[in-house]
Amino acid sequence: MRINYFVVCSVLSGYPFYVCRLALDQTAESHIQKPNPYQAITGNCHIPAATGITQNFYPNAQIVQHRKENGDRSRKSFCLLVLFFLLAMSKLSAQVNQDYALHANIIYRFTKYIDWPDSKKTGDFIIGIVGDSPLTDELKNFVNNKTVGRQKIVIKKYPAGADVFNCHILFITDDESNSLKKIAVKTAGASVLLISESEGLAKKGSCINFVIVDEHLKLEINKNNIEARDMNIATELLQLGTVVK
Repeated sequence: MRINYFVVCSVLSGYPFYVCRLALDQTAESHIQKPNPYQAITGNCHIPAATGITQNFYPNAQIVQHRKENGDRSRKSFCLLVLFFLLAMSKLSAQVNQDYALHANIIYRFTKYIDWPDSKKTGDFIIGIVGDSPLTDELKNFVNNKTVGRQKIVIKKYPAGADVFNCHILFITDDESNSLKKIAVKTAGASVLLISESEGLAKKGSCINFVIVDEHLKLEINKNNIEARDMNIATELLQLGTVVK
């Protein structure tokens, strides 16, 4: 039965078969069995890890940490599947103008697959926008009460000529695409993920660029630009986009 899902995903999204399989397999594997993360198992005995006894006398106490890591991978895999299907079904919205609710959802999912340096993991997590766009309100609605780790997400508008862009993600609207080069220079050492929506901008300083191809929303990803800004991108996200240099 699952092979049918792979084929359907490939047809809907335009992504290769192996990418569809990767997304679905990772999610399936992460949901096979989830034992109680608050118990360490030793033989036939179930000993609460909270007592601390297992830490001193049972090597299998490491199971607790292992399960916690499995839980994190489970959430990350589920997020990957959500992101995959958002892109797969984008054809429906692309036919009726730009659906910035979709953009907002996808941008939020990026936070699960981009790793910022420790210096950016305190205070608020700021998503900035340069230019006028429906995305501003859509992001405010979507990220309400959401966090990145323990950081509260805040949406902030910046003028294209701002001296400093103190944010984690900066979306540059199509109308302000001519400002990308200057913004890229100003934010070069600031670990800011630049996101754009105009053709070719991933080769001109942007980190991730939204483009419409055959009525589907696609991602152009410049891995070199991301790493040059002291950020890391997960392989899973790279496989959902077109890597450019």
